[in-house]
Amino acid sequence: MRLASDAMKRLFIAVVALVGAGGCGRELPPVGQVRLFVDTDATVPASPDDITPDEGPPPLFDTLIVDVYEPSADTPCEGCTRAFAIDEGMLRAREVSFGIPAEPGVDGYVVRLRLYQAAATLTGDVPAATDQGPPPSVIDRWVSLPTVSDEGIVDAHVLLGTDQVGVPLGSLQEPLEIERGPVTSSQVGTWPGAQRVTCAGEPREGEVCVPGGAFWMGHPRAIGVGLGDAWDQRRLVKLAPFYLDQQEVTVAQWRAYQPDGGPEVTAWSGGSTGDALLDYCTFTTVPGPRDAMPVVCLTVEGARGYCQAQGKDLPTEAQLEYVAGGLASRLFVWGSDEPNCEDAVLRRYGYGIFLDLGLAGCEPDVPPGGAEVVGGLLDEKRRDRLALMGGEIYDLVGNVSEWALDRWNRQGEPCWSAGGVYVDPLCAQDSPADGSFPVFRLGSFAVGSRQAIAAARAFIDSDVAKNGNGIDLGFRCARPGI
Repeated sequence: MRLASDAMKRLFIAVVALVGAGGCGRELPPVGQVRLFVDTDATVPASPDDITPDEGPPPLFDTLIVDVYEPSADTPCEGCTRAFAIDEGMLRAREVSFGIPAEPGVDGYVVRLRLYQAAATLTGDVPAATDQGPPPSVIDRWVSLPTVSDEGIVDAHVLLGTDQVGVPLGSLQEPLEIERGPVTSSQVGTWPGAQRVTCAGEPREGEVCVPGGAFWMGHPRAIGVGLGDAWDQRRLVKLAPFYLDQQEVTVAQWRAYQPDGGPEVTAWSGGSTGDALLDYCTFTTVPGPRDAMPVVCLTVEGARGYCQAQGKDLPTEAQLEYVAGGLASRLFVWGSDEPNCEDAVLRRYGYGIFLDLGLAGCEPDVPPGGAEVVGGLLDEKRRDRLALMGGEIYDLVGNVSEWALDRWNRQGEPCWSAGGVYVDPLCAQDSPADGSFPVFRLGSFAVGSRQAIAAARAFIDSDVAKNGNGIDLGFRCARPGI
């Protein structure tokens, strides 16, 4: 097998190097070989020479890794592993192909194909497998090659389907059968889940339609931010369109619902020094300067009751992360660069309990700091907003964190351990490790930029939040768009 292995290495390296440059049309050496074409229905980056405006769904994958195994081998042959970038132009031109020499009449050659998004990793390397199987952000497929004859060329092709992400697809010992023939027409970008879907009907006052689509939920920069987020567990999520409040629910809106505040809310202490936690609560029973502030210091049950009284509900974790990442899995709604003090209401330290902690941050305009009025982000200097066709959504990076509809589960626990595409996910079961807790998302005036990234997750006891530890925790409402 040594001659076959050397030939395989030389040809495999040569042809992979020519992928994207018409490699399929070059004259092949006089040995038996399989010419393997690769295609996908996923969205991938546009061709570098494509100058048309990018208004479609974001790319979900950008890198292909190919490993070739000779018969009975448990590791790829020497020099037979390659990773290279792919783009839409290459796939439409059917240029993602390579020749694999094989000993004539011998069965057992296996190819492993892995498609992932290197741009979203910290190192560019393919994410590692989990205890449950393939990494949830990788399409990982093993195929057996057809037998070849002397100096013959056998064409075969593989379609890496988006719905197969994170799902076991064969193995070295039991590879899948391969389709004969070349790719006749690429399916790139045809996966229905990636297409933007608008809402049916019209938005109500104060809300905007968030178009449905697909995004990567999770980010490697979120590792270690929340309890149980010890590794990168990005997963592909498909959401239906939904309506979302443009701003967080205010004190005035809550008072119109519960004039005396009700048992689910703790009122403002009346103090302005910030020396006590309740100085940062916002609710008052009489109108005043706090009316346009987000209502905080309340339970998740109270928040949900308010939304349901409006014919809505709390948004899910996935919905909040989708908008906070700009519908494109960004670190922040505007992109990846860190926020400064003018971008969002973050790190508002400088008075009372925060001053005692000795934390450096963004000096509040007036004591005690804390949340600002929800309309404050109309200031054009601030980037903490998502512009959509029907209007803007504010306070997705800072001001106050927000209750979600989900129950808490760690990464890898039942709600977040399956492969495949998650369709409108909602976690309704308790965490085996941590118990029964509601989830909250998004950053606030009391945290730094690392805790404010779109993928950061956290939980808190609902009554504890009401009784003072929820001074930076409010909510907004959502409803289905179809």
